[in-house]
Amino acid sequence: MTRNIARSARAAAAGAALLASLTVAHTERIDVDLPMCAAVKKGCFTGKLDLHDIPRDTDGNSKALTFDFGFVDSTGTGWQTNAGDPTDGASIPPELQWIVGKPFDKTFVPASVIHDRYCDRKRAHRVYPWKATHRMFYQALLATGVPNAKARLMYYAVYTFGPRWTAEELDIGHICRGNLTPLCQQFIEGSGGQQSDDPQPAELEKPADLQKKYQLSKGGTGKFDVFRRAIYEDPDVQDDLKVAKTVLDATYSTPDSEQSTPDQQMDFIEHLSDTRHPAEAILLSKDAPVPNEPQQPPPAPK
Repeated sequence: MTRNIARSARAAAAGAALLASLTVAHTERIDVDLPMCAAVKKGCFTGKLDLHDIPRDTDGNSKALTFDFGFVDSTGTGWQTNAGDPTDGASIPPELQWIVGKPFDKTFVPASVIHDRYCDRKRAHRVYPWKATHRMFYQALLATGVPNAKARLMYYAVYTFGPRWTAEELDIGHICRGNLTPLCQQFIEGSGGQQSDDPQPAELEKPADLQKKYQLSKGGTGKFDVFRRAIYEDPDVQDDLKVAKTVLDATYSTPDSEQSTPDQQMDFIEHLSDTRHPAEAILLSKDAPVPNEPQQPPPAPK
């Protein structure tokens, strides 16, 4: 029996050594000079950024964090990733890599791995509104030293085509406040929901197309959490980004324009995106949507 115990102990030790060697062999240190929060209080990083390989999962993640790593934004809000959190780097399909480079370029991996954690499909991870989450990404890019022009275009891409989600559950049986989008109508077409009387309605999308773009999860109240996946691979994205790049480069072509604050630049980029893509306005609202009251039929003539 003592011999069996010794053999088991040797096997366990050998397995642990093999696992350790594999972890070391596949761990990648992201060698980039970051402002750490020990020296400053905002716009800084915490922890240590190393990645290791994992089997590619259904969301396209191929690496995971080896240690805890975080960022503190300009408002003092902390954004924390944990050891073991998966990432796909920057979610850049091959046809869009002309914009910024490869997904695991060390200059924007620090921002990307934190952004991935808070844009996760898991509802429990999306603790902040999508807009605040994307703003954090832009601030982290600047803190990492990404050039302003590249950071602006990356922010436009993430803000416009990255994930979005509702801050509160929606009642998908009614028109949402403002009638700014067909979203709440299209999911319930044919189910008795009211139609919009907006004199200038957004162009309607087919329900089947919207179902491909949006993921609905029914909550405990009977309402729905709406999550729009990232749509970087849609066919019109590349042309849209070329136009946005032209506008942004022209807008920030002078030294004076570069002196504007990051908040002012984000405001401009968001306005540009919202103007070019008004049909996504439902997910801009910070307020819970309120259904319109049913229209009363006119009184019968006497």
